[in-house]
Amino acid sequence: MYRQKLVLLFALLLGVCKISNSQITITSESDSVAEIEEEVDIPEADKIWDTEIFAYANWSRTNRVLEINDGLFGDSLRERANESYLDTWSYGVGFKSRIKKDLFWQGGISYIRNGESYKFSDTDTSFSYKTTYSYMSMPIKVSYQYGKNAGLIAAIGIIPQMFVGYQQDQHWIDSLNATGSQTITMKPNMNSFVFSAVANLGAFVRFNDQWVLAFIPEYRMQLGSSYGTNDPHKHFARAMGFNIRLGMQL
Repeated sequence: MYRQKLVLLFALLLGVCKISNSQITITSESDSVAEIEEEVDIPEADKIWDTEIFAYANWSRTNRVLEINDGLFGDSLRERANESYLDTWSYGVGFKSRIKKDLFWQGGISYIRNGESYKFSDTDTSFSYKTTYSYMSMPIKVSYQYGKNAGLIAAIGIIPQMFVGYQQDQHWIDSLNATGSQTITMKPNMNSFVFSAVANLGAFVRFNDQWVLAFIPEYRMQLGSSYGTNDPHKHFARAMGFNIRLGMQL
């Protein structure tokens, strides 16, 4: 009788051990599945980024609209009517932040240059100059981006600009074939603050998980005169060029 009870108790303990082992195994498998699920990451290229920081260089063919100032200080354009374009480089850094899906707003700070040039030549004389106007600016834009790894970018915005420099490089040859040059770095009656409107349309490509290269043509139109109210002329800068931009998506 004692032996039968012992056998029965042993069988019962064996059954409990098997049930316990089965439960432990099930729990262990569940944990393994959870761990596997946790280890599966979404590829960086498929993640939705919310912010991009970038730096860019801008080449532009710049010119101006020059008008006679109204009222007491106005004067004719004279030889300035014969001014032509000037090629310039500008630079900037900035960021763009997602508003929703493909719509972004962007800001930053940039160093903008525009200007004009002039050249006169006669039988034995010549005179030329290149005039450059420099500004520190804070472009503010709303942009639309179509595509994930490559696509199009369109943007419009406004650029507040603070005047920081004027330079005119003059060169001449006189009737005795003597050459000369001078640089003028001051001009009276400059407006210290102007606004420009800007529009962009270009393309971009992602070449790894974060880095983006973009080629973005740009048109820039100055809305206020570069010169003050006492100047004989009104001067409105114009620029047509492109940005080469390198960005990092965060």
